Amino acid sequence: MTAVLREASEVLERDAFLRACLEINPTDLNYEFIKAPGELAYWTEQLATATYVHATAKLNYDRERGRLFVLLRNKFEEGSKRPLSLELIGARCDEDAELFDLQMDVIKADAERMRLRGIVDAVGRKADMLQSLGAKLREEARGGPQVRNREENERALTGP
Repeated sequence: MTAVLREASEVLERDAFLRACLEINPTDLNYEFIKAPGELAYWTEQLATATYVHATAKLNYDRERGRLFVLLRNKFEEGSKRPLSLELIGARCDEDAELFDLQMDVIKADAERMRLRGIVDAVGRKADMLQSLGAKLREEARGGPQVRNREENERALTGP
């Protein structure tokens, strides 16, 4: 299997797992309550890894840009009687292909981090919703005042 096909397969599996994490099986809420913390922990760990990758990519970009900046400044100042502007040296740095690749790594890592932040938020909201649903079901099981009032209102509207 080629690397592209393997990567596509992994993306499809990850997306299927994400869908499974966000779906709620209304016939087995106990299972949903049990698996919700694990799902949230998994996606939070993925976010932490993506945050690390982003920070590392940013550090690599900043270090390489600084190294290239000093190298270009020294190169241009050797034969020049007047110092070059910082903007000109910075512009020359930005033309470097390797630096461009490092900047693209930062952008990709940031996009993945943002994607995972959204997933963590969605999985967390699912857990909150399950908690609210559980409270509602407990209230209904006890025949609480809201449920009784609703049943009384329905009887009043439909008649005896």
